[in-house]
Amino acid sequence: MQLRGQDDHARSIRVRRRPQPTMGRTISGPSTR
Repeated sequence: MQLRGQDDHARSIRVRRRPQPTMGRTISGPSTR
C-alpha cells in the first residue's frame, strides 16, 4: 500500500517537474492545472 502512495507522489512531482510528451501536451493545452 505504501508503494502505491509513493508511486502516485513521485508521478505527480515527475509530471510537474518534467511533464511527459503525452501529458505535457495536455498540461500545456488550454486545460492548465
